[in-house]
Amino acid sequence: SEVNGLDVGLTCAIWSRDLSTAHRAANRVEAGFVWINEVGRHFLGAPFGGVKQSGIGREEGIGELMSFTHEKNIHINLGGQ
Repeated sequence: SEVNGLDVGLTCAIWSRDLSTAHRAANRVEAGFVWINEVGRHFLGAPFGGVKQSGIGREEGIGELMSFTHEKNIHINLGGQ
């Protein structure tokens, strides 16, 4: 079965003795978070989120903080002109 054929993509775990092969596989898989030779560990501040039907955006990173902001430019002429 084709792993990227799924309509979800939250996490993925890849097990391999060859780090180069595992890294290439991690690059190809459509998932928001990939573990290599481990599963479940999560680091504080590392963005976490899925792709496809597993969510939009990332949590626990600067992107989440920025999603709650709204930028606005205000120009004020204090010279009366």
